[in-house]
Amino acid sequence: MKTVLITGANKGIGFETARQLLEKGFFVFIGSRNIENGLQAVQKLNAEGFSNVEAVELDVTDPASVRLAREEIGNKLSVLDVLINNAGINGGSELAYWLFPKINGLLTGKEKKKATLVMPYYQNKGFGIGLVQNF
Repeated sequence: MKTVLITGANKGIGFETARQLLEKGFFVFIGSRNIENGLQAVQKLNAEGFSNVEAVELDVTDPASVRLAREEIGNKLSVLDVLINNAGINGGSELAYWLFPKINGLLTGKEKKKATLVMPYYQNKGFGIGLVQNF
């Protein structure tokens, strides 16, 4: 089963992306700044019949939160197949340069190569970090 972490997935586009990936058979980690909001999103998805979903507290603007989320997911998985950074941060910030290698540590093979290639584009354009894998 493929795994995905979606930041900012407790509502809106992130939530719908989670729903669609669950329909495709992914295990989804719902990244949410507020764990209660993330747990509510998981409950909604459970009510729709999805069980391969888990909330992870993750504030992409807080290095300590990123570190804890990475450890939590890393304790459960050896590889994260897809990272979708739906939560926005300024890609030109120092935090963006710090965050990317931390999350990227879970990616391997082609996904890591794609992430490495796309990151300079996001940093130069001033966007948040993002990686979407074709599936």
